[in-house]
Amino acid sequence: MPSALSWNNAYMADAASILEGAREAAGRYSWSEAFELFGTADAASPLGPDDLRKMSESAWWIGKMRHCIALRERAYAAFVKEGNNRLAALVATELADCHHDLAEMSVSNAWAQRASKLLGDEPEGPEHGWLELAFARNSFPDWPTVQGHSALAGEIAARHGDKDLFALALSVRGMTYVYQDEIDRGMELVEEATVGAVSGELGPMATGWIFCMMISTTSHLADWQRAGQWTEAAKRWCDRQAINGFPGVCRVHRAEIMRLRGSFSEAEEEARVATDELASFNLVFAALAFKELGDIRLGMGEIDAAEDAYRQANEMGVSPQPGLAMIQVLRGKPEAAAKALARTLADQGLGPMDKAKILPAQIDVSLSLGDLGTARKAAGELQEIAAPHTSPALRAIVEVSNAAVQLAEDDLSAAESSAKQAVRLYNEADLTYDAAKTTLLLGRIYQAQDDTDAAQFEMSSALSTFERLGAIPDADRARALLASTTQISAASETRVAKTFLFSDIVRSTNLLDAIGDDAWGDLLKWHDDKLRKLFAEHGGEEVAHTGDGFFVAFANADEAVACAIDIQRSLADHRRAHGFAPQVRLGLHATEAAEVKGNYHGKGVHEAARIGAIAEGGEIVVSVSTLDCFSANVQTTDQREVELKGVIEPVSVASVVWRDA
Repeated sequence: MPSALSWNNAYMADAASILEGAREAAGRYSWSEAFELFGTADAASPLGPDDLRKMSESAWWIGKMRHCIALRERAYAAFVKEGNNRLAALVATELADCHHDLAEMSVSNAWAQRASKLLGDEPEGPEHGWLELAFARNSFPDWPTVQGHSALAGEIAARHGDKDLFALALSVRGMTYVYQDEIDRGMELVEEATVGAVSGELGPMATGWIFCMMISTTSHLADWQRAGQWTEAAKRWCDRQAINGFPGVCRVHRAEIMRLRGSFSEAEEEARVATDELASFNLVFAALAFKELGDIRLGMGEIDAAEDAYRQANEMGVSPQPGLAMIQVLRGKPEAAAKALARTLADQGLGPMDKAKILPAQIDVSLSLGDLGTARKAAGELQEIAAPHTSPALRAIVEVSNAAVQLAEDDLSAAESSAKQAVRLYNEADLTYDAAKTTLLLGRIYQAQDDTDAAQFEMSSALSTFERLGAIPDADRARALLASTTQISAASETRVAKTFLFSDIVRSTNLLDAIGDDAWGDLLKWHDDKLRKLFAEHGGEEVAHTGDGFFVAFANADEAVACAIDIQRSLADHRRAHGFAPQVRLGLHATEAAEVKGNYHGKGVHEAARIGAIAEGGEIVVSVSTLDCFSANVQTTDQREVELKGVIEPVSVASVVWRDA
């Protein structure tokens, strides 16, 4: 029978093996696995301070901030007991950062001061630089002070060869220049730091924060093209690292980009998940996630839900404007909205770029009240703020604001020119939703010019886009404006029976990451050519093409479903023959719609778009009502009722069986 000593030796050997596995998992950034293994090892025998730091980092990455703080406090106490002032101070700066993220500034400052005392008699080392960086973060938004601390952190990092510290300090210093309107100088530093992150030269913590700073800076500048590119890059990096907690920070920006591109349902899911992930991780970003959730729901017409999200953002210290003011407008209180916006814009702490995101709402509200003077002043201030910037989106905001004021002034030629320029710039930036709103304004300008045909065309185009996106309030407004253009004649608008098909590539972001930009461009062209050929063969009419998705109208349901089946079979055949083809989802819905000059709109179009959005890769989802329109025998499976965004009643759908038996 084994002795107690042999049992103990076996137990200790097993514990040592678990600890080694935890270190190995942390080394390959498998943070969840590392956290669990460290926990098991700690239960067997209390971890030393170095392993406590590794476990605390694992906890941070998976969003367990309170666990992270508790582990760092234990590591700090252990280093102090050992007399290791340098590492104790380094952990103290890490604790300062944790409490900063939780908006516990008094506690954060206390830990930074404790680190300062520990390092007071120590020769200069990298730890002094990390302390300066903590002081920099705690000085936000006193940009000159932040700049001084980050510059000193960078100098210390250079002297001691700490690449992570140097890159972070460089990025923070770049942000200070941007926020003080030295944009070119600041972006040069931020981009230099980001190159190091992209190239894999830095550790995961530094890489993650540098991505975050780049995205925050480009979003602040309303440079949505670059913000979108870096958001996707950050998400791909997080996916590669198997990081579960940190993406909540990225999700806020990702949701914002998706909303601006018109993907409301997907944006809402991203923002909602972000509010959950960030609730106990980073309170500032959690508040921003609630504000973004409010903006998304406002665009979808979910007014009460939007107001609730704005209220939560406000309670957490982030202004809900201009979204909350726009809710007041929708509730018939434009005067209250005007006062709220004026108060917000009068805030001395509001920076120029923050004003630039509120001034367009003030222009809209002022014009609705007939206050042309306030609208002119706001448009002039917006133009002045945007003057040093080159982003297409910001230039588009200026142009559309000018167009709205020029329309009110009856300067129709100038208004038309400004609106056309804004549409071009929004399309250049791939901002589908704002492009549609500006298209609607262009329709109003044509209406004022008594060009009914042109007005109807632009308004119908905008309406069709709003219905596809699920932008309910905008669709209602476009529908009312379209109806006002003349009691639209039968020649200009007709009711038609069509079967609509919506398609898009599933998980295109992951696919882009896997194959790279050049290969993605080639793949997308192949996909587009393949689908267009099949649309033509089945008599499909391409109504719109956005990104990797199509909106196609068919004269009858038989041709639509035959085309959908051919698409999935062709992709499957290509996959078998060549090893790969993208996964595409398809939605079909036979319905009536209004047609104006090749654009389709109405409840049925919106339903068709939402049906397409619920399909999975390789799936064809069809409304059950469409099954009665098939003359051929179409096999289906998985019939179910689903809730569609913007549709009051549940809709019955089924999946079309397209694979050969």
